[in-house]
Amino acid sequence: MLGVMSGIYMRETTALMLPMIKPWIDQFSSILEHPVQSKDPDDWSIRIEVLKCLNQFIQNFPNVVETEFMVIFGQLWQTFMSSLQAYKRSSLEVLEDPCDGRYDSDGAEKSLESFVIQLFEFLLTIVGSAKFVKVFGNNVKKLCTIPLLFYK
Repeated sequence: MLGVMSGIYMRETTALMLPMIKPWIDQFSSILEHPVQSKDPDDWSIRIEVLKCLNQFIQNFPNVVETEFMVIFGQLWQTFMSSLQAYKRSSLEVLEDPCDGRYDSDGAEKSLESFVIQLFEFLLTIVGSAKFVKVFGNNVKKLCTIPLLFYK
């Protein structure tokens, strides 16, 4: 629904969202600042929701979010790198996922794989946005190699 807004609706929605963006980014930053754990589906679920929100912000309010994005940049990088480590640990330690078959209240699967998929979708959103590729600047090459490391 947000993606089809234009004109007056977009201006009104942006005006409503503007005062909420900074507090949300601050909260998202505090959620993402801790390393991803390989055996904590509740942590993955909240991180998935944060990434979904950030996706919407980037796609629909890029001018508003661009100024606040540097606040969360370090935590996002930490999330990318720690999720890679968690994924490696998970794939090496366990043949059968102990969290397999767990679902949240919306019926979405709570798994590390679901989190990694959402992380990749977020990565695609960033790389697909000219404004946000600039924010990641020198790290785009390294950022783009992360999916390859997951496949190893």
